[in-house]
Amino acid sequence: MGLEDNQFLQKFINFGEKKAGSTTRGILVGLFAAFGGFLFGYDTGTISGILAMDYVKQRFPANKTSGDFSSGEKSLIVSILSVGTFVGSLSSPLFSDRIGRRWTLILSTMIVFNLGIVLQTIATSNPLLIAGRAIAGLGVGLISSVTPLYIAETTPKWIRGAIVSCYQLAITIGLLIAAVANKGTEGRNDSGSYRIPIALQFGWALILSVGMFLLPETPRFWVSKSDEAKAKDSLRRLRKLPVDHPDLIEEYEDIKANFEFEIQFGTSSWAQVFKNVGKQHKRLFMGVFLQAFQQLTGINFIFYYGTAFFKNSGIKNPFTIQMATNIVNVGMTFPGIVLIELIGRRKLLLSGSVVMSIAQLLVASIGVATDSKAANQCLVAFSCIFIAGFAATWGPLGWAVVAESYSLNVRQKSVAISTASNWLWNFAIGYATPYMVDSGKGNANLGSKVFFIWGGCNVIGFLFVYFFVYETKGLSLEQIDEMYMMVDNAWDSAKFIPTEHAFREEVKAFGISEEKGEIEHSVEQFGEKKAGSTTRGILVGLFAAFGGFLFGYDTGTISGILAMDFVKQTFPGDKALGDFSSGEKSLIVSILSVGTFIGALSAPIFSDRIGRRWTLIISTMIVFNIGIVLQTVATGNEVMIAGRAIAGLGVGLISAVVPLYIAETTPKWIRGAIVSSYQWAITIGLLIAAVANKATEGRKDSGSYRIPIALQFAWALILSIGMLLLPETPRFWVSKSNEENAKDSLRRLRKLPIDHPDLIEEYEDIKANFEFEMKYGNSSWAQVFKNVNKQHKRLFMGVCIQALQQLTGINFIFYYGTTFFKSSGIKNAFTIQLATNIVNVGMTVPGIALIELMGRRKLLLSGSVVMAVSQLLVASIGVATDSKSANQCLVAFSCIFIAGFAATWGPLCWAVVAESYALNVRQKSVALCTASNWLWNFAIGYATPYMVDSGKGNANLGSKVFFIWGGFNVVGFLFVYLFVYETKGLSLEQVDEMYMKVDKPWESYKFIPSEHAFREEGHVREEKDEVEHSAEEV
Repeated sequence: MGLEDNQFLQKFINFGEKKAGSTTRGILVGLFAAFGGFLFGYDTGTISGILAMDYVKQRFPANKTSGDFSSGEKSLIVSILSVGTFVGSLSSPLFSDRIGRRWTLILSTMIVFNLGIVLQTIATSNPLLIAGRAIAGLGVGLISSVTPLYIAETTPKWIRGAIVSCYQLAITIGLLIAAVANKGTEGRNDSGSYRIPIALQFGWALILSVGMFLLPETPRFWVSKSDEAKAKDSLRRLRKLPVDHPDLIEEYEDIKANFEFEIQFGTSSWAQVFKNVGKQHKRLFMGVFLQAFQQLTGINFIFYYGTAFFKNSGIKNPFTIQMATNIVNVGMTFPGIVLIELIGRRKLLLSGSVVMSIAQLLVASIGVATDSKAANQCLVAFSCIFIAGFAATWGPLGWAVVAESYSLNVRQKSVAISTASNWLWNFAIGYATPYMVDSGKGNANLGSKVFFIWGGCNVIGFLFVYFFVYETKGLSLEQIDEMYMMVDNAWDSAKFIPTEHAFREEVKAFGISEEKGEIEHSVEQFGEKKAGSTTRGILVGLFAAFGGFLFGYDTGTISGILAMDFVKQTFPGDKALGDFSSGEKSLIVSILSVGTFIGALSAPIFSDRIGRRWTLIISTMIVFNIGIVLQTVATGNEVMIAGRAIAGLGVGLISAVVPLYIAETTPKWIRGAIVSSYQWAITIGLLIAAVANKATEGRKDSGSYRIPIALQFAWALILSIGMLLLPETPRFWVSKSNEENAKDSLRRLRKLPIDHPDLIEEYEDIKANFEFEMKYGNSSWAQVFKNVNKQHKRLFMGVCIQALQQLTGINFIFYYGTTFFKSSGIKNAFTIQLATNIVNVGMTVPGIALIELMGRRKLLLSGSVVMAVSQLLVASIGVATDSKSANQCLVAFSCIFIAGFAATWGPLCWAVVAESYALNVRQKSVALCTASNWLWNFAIGYATPYMVDSGKGNANLGSKVFFIWGGFNVVGFLFVYLFVYETKGLSLEQVDEMYMKVDKPWESYKFIPSEHAFREEGHVREEKDEVEHSAEEV
């Protein structure tokens, strides 16, 4: 049978129109670069077997008598690689966008990765092995981020997906060779049992680094550097054509035109990655979560802990079974590589989710139902089916889709963030799995039941692919850009037909240099392109958001401190009781909120007089630190309570001013996300506090509580010194009629000269808006309560949304979570509290990303639903049964509730409040709203022990308290629908205009702002009488 008679092969080849030259070189280059995946696969495969080797288990664990690693040791050794890979992947743009994709791969392999292998080879104990894996992880992270990009930018479009997928094939081959190497040395009773498999990696690194010396840099990298000669020479080597050949010139011009079109909307800076140009938000959201779901399939549970899992399940020869699963993994990756360009990305991913979820739920069911030889055989069989489903679909496609989905100017940075998501979840799964699976004190002992979790994640993955993943089959990287511009719904993307030379036509139509204004006008309303830089404003806002860390850390420490044995024996008034009374717990926890309430209300006294910046400096450096001094030296309740009250004053000032400072300094297109970072900082503070408490809880002296408390001096020092270096907000200077300082502030934030037209335009808009507002009254407290431009509605919304944020019940978890979980019969309550904090931190990131993609209203409404359902389930489980399984469910649904809060109500309430008020009453209005938050914080903190605890005078509600929180979340849903306006993509001045023109919040998303609206209101000073006459009578 000839080639022309083989219809299957002919269909595979005829994806792209026939061009002159040869595509063979580009394919071979891509195939060789894919070998980078082998290094990660081999490293992953070796550690699974090494941890199960008898010689290693006798010598490496800290407790030699146990003859095995503890869950914590296994977690750290396995997952530390992912810490390195996370850092490496995020740092890849620093090198790849400067020295090129090729040299980044050479240096990361030859130097970084090899250094890690040296340390692992010579290791004789855990510390050196862990250090080696962390450094090797840096190299793997760089490689994993750059390799798919290098392949996508060098291979022909008709086979690009298949070649990028070979990166996953190389990973699977690495896993298989590692299993063979482990099998060959597992019986040795000397250091060669682990050193031989590890040292073999020098050979793999040498192959990749030497080979990359011989390969070309990608033409798209040279285009991004405006080096036409080198870009064409790269194409010459890849396409086997002379530099002046028409087909080569045509491909070069298409790449160049696409890059020039993209660059009109922004540079290749980090700030550009987060602008919603060409649906970049949707692309980044898709890439980050696709990589996360690839890990949440559960595949690395098999490859990290498969040998130990099969051994614990009673299966003989687990090393042989692990090698068999690796053979399945390699073999089934080939169909995926072939099918990716035949049936497309979406269909493969969807079908893979179905196969994996069914197989995993069967594995879990078999593991729960029976324990026999036949059951074990079925367990292995369905594990292999799951692996086969992954290998043919999500394994290769996770890398291919991400590598081809971004514009050239932000491609490396976007791929780096997506890859970092992969490694972040890789770390989380690698670290958490032993605690989830193992038996013993402090572990969940799930065993094969863990597959219920992976199966559920694959069901969610199916829905995610349907709604968010675009079909890119048969499209060039430039045509994918065009598709994202033209197609709104992912499920319609398969119908897209690309335009020939689309971006050359766009460039010609717009006239890149002569008609720049028209191009800028075509950018989505997310933020028109301006001169200068928005990076400074973003960085200033992000640093100021660190103020939330102080509150988060202080909140997190008290929860753990109240549960420490030394503290319970020393501080309570009744020492014989051995614990705090409900009244003592209430007062110690809630007194902070009394201070914060007063601090928040007093913020305008300072912020409107000395400025936002100096208020933050003084409240941190002086007020907050005095409170920390008192808490550190405390040996009884009285001084501890006084210290928390004074620290609360500082936190209250900070909480009222930080969101305002951020809102007045950051660009409108990312303002919500940066203000939301204040909540993220709170969650990180909570997490670090949980870690600090965990580290000192076992101490039998005052260091158990003094060390976590005293650490707060460092956090306060960072914020106060940093704020000394940052500018005051331009809007504060406008409110003080100080034009010179206002423009100087804009100069520092926008990186523009004072006389630049764009800077002057922004200044005039701020000034005109403020002058228009002042016609209706000054900035006094009385003005806050006048109903000018719906101020009553705005104030009602802000006060109530902050109250409802507290009434979600979130601080019940963070104030009393450790105590609650312990009293519910859950062992290792400190660890559970640490886990809930990790969920809180991790799920705040999606909220920050989605706030400017979905908008405020949709996120708040969806968050209310998730929280209400999960809380009602927690309450129902707590009422219905009391067992180990019930406790596990209670923790699981608590985590879902926290995830819902962290991604929605947590960050959004601060953002909505900070951006909803006119400049003349902004600080006072924000202060009132923040005070509402702290008032309810106090009420919940004080009342909860009486509601939850048993004993005389207490309600003894226990987990039934979640019925109350669930009910309030239902109220919150209705409140958001009826009262919260959509402010996405609007400047603070445009938000003012929207309130003037839109009466119903549910119609606010339709609002289209005017250009220079308040300047058009006309001659502020000359028509003062008319303006005053039109004001409402108050």
